[in-house]
Amino acid sequence: CKEGFTYTPISGKCYKLQAPLSWTDANVSCQSTGGHLASIPDQETNDYLTSITSVYTWVGGYRLEVEGSDWGWTDGSQWNFTNWAPGKPDTVTQRYAAMYSNGQWDDGTGGSKAPSICQQSPCYEYHHKSEALVCYDAYALRGQDFCDGSVEDCSKKGEEHCNQNPKCFGYQIH
Repeated sequence: CKEGFTYTPISGKCYKLQAPLSWTDANVSCQSTGGHLASIPDQETNDYLTSITSVYTWVGGYRLEVEGSDWGWTDGSQWNFTNWAPGKPDTVTQRYAAMYSNGQWDDGTGGSKAPSICQQSPCYEYHHKSEALVCYDAYALRGQDFCDGSVEDCSKKGEEHCNQNPKCFGYQIH
């Protein structure tokens, strides 16, 4: 993981708690470090994220359309799990997801400043002959093979890894 982020095998991702910002500013801040606001695909990840914060915290959920009922994650992962607090989401003008200290979710307007959780995929370094292959865009879609189009820049070793790994990464000769 990059400095300041902590890896968990629960999700296979790295996380960092950020200082209080609006949801939009928190999202931009995460993207500027190569990550996204945290997506929560399952109860285990929800429990882990609850353990790293003790206050109301922004996560990466957002309404796909203004005043719509469908939600998505900023990293594009599938919206397969929810942990809404009773009665939530309650107002269609509240477009952004936050997590209470008990792990249940709220829908908020996004304007108030709150801590947020950034996530990144880990970077791995591989050695092939004398060249290091360094993950430069760690795309990982849970349970899917996914290459980011940079395979043509890879050595044979990196390409083989990309083709065989269910969480496929793009490599660049460093």
